[in-house]
Amino acid sequence: MANKGRLWMIRTRSYMAFGVLMWIVSFSAWSRIQDPYNELFSPLIAETFHKVAYEIYTAPTVTDSELAQAVWFLEAVTRLDRRPNYVYADLLRACSRSNQRYYTAMVLQVLGEYAADANIDLQVVREAVDYLLNAADDRKKREEILETLLKVTSGKNTLLRSDLQMRLGFLALERADNQAATNYLTLAYEDNPYNQIVFARVNELARQSGQAVRDDVVAKHLRLAVQANPLHLDTALSFAQYSELLGMYSVAAGTYAFCADLFAYLYPDEPLPASLYIPWALACYNTNRQQDKCIQIALKIRRQGHFDLLLEGIAAAAAWDMGNQEQYQRFLAAGQEAENLLAQEAQNSRVNPLQLAWFYIFVDVNPEKALAWANTAYAASPNDPEVKAVFSYALTVNNQPDLAKEYIADLTDNNQIAAFTLASILLTEGKKEEAIKSWKQAIEMDVMSLVAHRARKLLTANGSEYISTLSPEPVLQALNERFGNRVIPQFRTAQQLLMPKFNVSGLEFSFGRSLDAQFTVVNQLTDGPLVIAPEGVFQGRIRVDALVRGDLTAAFAGLIERTIRPGAEVGPRQHASVGMNLITGPLRDLLLTHPQASVEIEFVAFLDPIFDAAGKVHNGIPGIEPTTVVVKREGVNISQSYLLQRLDALAEGLEGQKVRAGQLFTGLLAEQYAMRKSGPLYRHVYIEKPILMDAIRRGLRDSNWKVRVQALAALTMLPVPLEYDLTTTVSGNLSSEDWPVRLMTLYILRHSEGRDFQRVLDWTARTDTHPSVQAMAVALGGAVPQDSAAPGAEQP
Repeated sequence: MANKGRLWMIRTRSYMAFGVLMWIVSFSAWSRIQDPYNELFSPLIAETFHKVAYEIYTAPTVTDSELAQAVWFLEAVTRLDRRPNYVYADLLRACSRSNQRYYTAMVLQVLGEYAADANIDLQVVREAVDYLLNAADDRKKREEILETLLKVTSGKNTLLRSDLQMRLGFLALERADNQAATNYLTLAYEDNPYNQIVFARVNELARQSGQAVRDDVVAKHLRLAVQANPLHLDTALSFAQYSELLGMYSVAAGTYAFCADLFAYLYPDEPLPASLYIPWALACYNTNRQQDKCIQIALKIRRQGHFDLLLEGIAAAAAWDMGNQEQYQRFLAAGQEAENLLAQEAQNSRVNPLQLAWFYIFVDVNPEKALAWANTAYAASPNDPEVKAVFSYALTVNNQPDLAKEYIADLTDNNQIAAFTLASILLTEGKKEEAIKSWKQAIEMDVMSLVAHRARKLLTANGSEYISTLSPEPVLQALNERFGNRVIPQFRTAQQLLMPKFNVSGLEFSFGRSLDAQFTVVNQLTDGPLVIAPEGVFQGRIRVDALVRGDLTAAFAGLIERTIRPGAEVGPRQHASVGMNLITGPLRDLLLTHPQASVEIEFVAFLDPIFDAAGKVHNGIPGIEPTTVVVKREGVNISQSYLLQRLDALAEGLEGQKVRAGQLFTGLLAEQYAMRKSGPLYRHVYIEKPILMDAIRRGLRDSNWKVRVQALAALTMLPVPLEYDLTTTVSGNLSSEDWPVRLMTLYILRHSEGRDFQRVLDWTARTDTHPSVQAMAVALGGAVPQDSAAPGAEQP
């Protein structure tokens, strides 16, 4: 394969061959194979090609032709560096952005190698797999690709394996093979129990087959969802509600308390809503040891300036059960308080006649008041089922059972108070067994309510009892085995969950230097993981803005935007990091074309960025502020002695000195071009153009091929096409015996000369002796050789 130009010579129609597995297995040998054309080794030039490729493929708008150029720069890196693993992620990203199918074999091979990386980014893999599947013609071929990847990578990363199994499960659903889909999706969920989409689909498939996912599995899944994102209120509510449904009232009460703390954290200016405090109070009321919390909750809501008669009734019932007469009498007074409110304002927003009727039926038993207020409620809403049920019971306790029956005739099967009322009526008719059955039916409708508690007492008084069908013990045992003492989530602020850090290689840097940054997210927990994924508290989206001040002023919103997804959970007190070069994109262009400018740059990093109504960007994680770092770059101070030193370095200096001197002179020339357009922006030393041109030409003619490649790469910063004398010098490198020089020369001339360079590209694509140079020529627009289908070119 190497003798034919390795990857790029594979014809496009062969990429789906059954032997694709062998392509992947052989990639390790591919990446280390001896170059039979011209063995060259230079990590420095590999890094240069890497940077050029990165700037190409990360541009906001990029064509398929430009992506092809980036791909072949990256492929060249694998030839020049014996340990090119650092380039695999970029190679996959560049290929994945393309709309063309040419890179399928390459992507398959690189994925096989990249999957073994300890620092794998699953977002990179996901995009690469999307690319492969989009390139496939039908479902069968997509399944072949996924099965192949699964075989090759199954032992390398659990979350990657889960993603592949999930995709295979969805493909099985497309062909209506529910059994295969269930098998794949179940395996996918076992490998990644945080995956909400997979669990929902497994649950759906179970229901379709007449089965159900076990309660303990559902409960563990809901608790894991809270663990993944403890700042998501709806997720925590789901776990609380399911715990309540299973009769795990202590767990439900604790989780509702967690929800209340979370609500106060997320919405500090809003009062706790009834949708939270009512189920919280009821859960506490149904426990053996937390009934006192009902009173605490009611007092808390009172302190917030809110009056809720239902909550007051729950607190009164709890006080009675605990034998606390003082608190019991205090909460009974809520009935009179509610009456006073309605006397002041008939349409009071805090209380209504129906609530008062309920209160005088089930809390402070007063048949006369119950009937009076029930009658008022019925007059206002005669068709409301809840009103009819309460009115019916009020009639019953006021010795009008026959009339009461008429109002609940069609409600007893789905309204708890109606079923409770029917039981009372049946008892008055001497139908004790039927009454007992109706009380039990009422309890089943809402086992936590005060109505259910009253029904239990009446069952006991009539020689029966309610035996719950719930079995919470096995579920509790399963939760305890999985989470230990953390079954009930403990509320923590975002700062207690994670801490972002934004570190740079130095707070000062000079012209031509990179500025490497490490963005780190630290798991602050000592007892649980940090999940960075769509289901996690941090979804993995990072945005970096840059604000330039000083001799130059500019703002670059979204200078860097990336999504990361680590290959594993971040353990307690561990961290996940992503490296990035901050001098990139338009900021890089600005700095390289203004070497004498002194600037201060403020970088602001956002996690999961969101925008407010005014269009301002914020962190999407509540309570975590954007992370900021400020760096300085002093402009190059040009003096006569300094200029002579740099010129001497070009003639007699070491390789690194020559490279830096060449970059400086190219930057000074770019600065002159920029100043012609903008006018003087700051004080700078003007150097005669012939001096700069001569210095640049020296680098382009240097005997060291590495210096020449760097001199060519520096020309990419020029904001205008090359002038004639520079073009002539650059063109001389087309005949260099060193293929990296020819490759870089082609790139520079194509972007400077445009279509006038077409014949050279066609000739190079056909005759160059090195496959990387041929591939680049085709990517730049050269005609595809007759005997191959090279990537990066339009096919007929």
